[in-house]
Amino acid sequence: MGFIGCLVGAFIALAQKKGLHKKYFILSGSLFVLFIIFVNISAANTTTAVETNQSVKQEVVTASAPTTNAADISTQKKVDEANKKKALQEAVLAFEKSAQELEASTSPLMNQYADVLENMGKGSTRNDAYSAVTNAKNLAKTLNTNYHNLPIPNNLPKDVEQLLDEARIGLSGAYYKKEKSFDAILKYLDNQKPSDAQAFREENESAQRISKDAISKIAQAKEKVGLDANTKK
Repeated sequence: MGFIGCLVGAFIALAQKKGLHKKYFILSGSLFVLFIIFVNISAANTTTAVETNQSVKQEVVTASAPTTNAADISTQKKVDEANKKKALQEAVLAFEKSAQELEASTSPLMNQYADVLENMGKGSTRNDAYSAVTNAKNLAKTLNTNYHNLPIPNNLPKDVEQLLDEARIGLSGAYYKKEKSFDAILKYLDNQKPSDAQAFREENESAQRISKDAISKIAQAKEKVGLDANTKK
């Protein structure tokens, strides 16, 4: 504004021929130069302020962003692997427990069957024996089916799944053999033939071998997932 005022004064002085116009022109020129300098300084300060503000914002965003380093990734990986291993172990132990519960369900009838045969001629009659053997045979048939249908846990490694499947089939087959052994006893009770007694022994021994092999498959599955064979659920 001072520059404009001096410039106007210079023109008026020039028109009036008072000789002051040179003074006004010099003063207006000086004010114009100062104006240009002031404008440049203000622009520079504004630019610097904007750049500083943007830099601060960037630093805030960078500081707020979560950092992921190799150590964190490694730790999380170990945790995930441990959880997965634990889940596999619990699944194998659950299968074993289900098999053991099926086996435990046979105890009352099998104990009765054993007592009757042991006391033949000492109070137990032929009819008692026939009834006990028939009940044991029916139980063996039921367990044959139950073991065959015993579910295998999902998401197991293929080798572990195969071992449990072989164990399931083996336990089912063992009770099929036991069922056959009880058939042989019933025939022996009917006709007293030594061949039927021999058939009973052979079928029973076969059932024991198959059952033992099936149990070893479960032990192998437990070792595959990092468990001791004697660990129980």
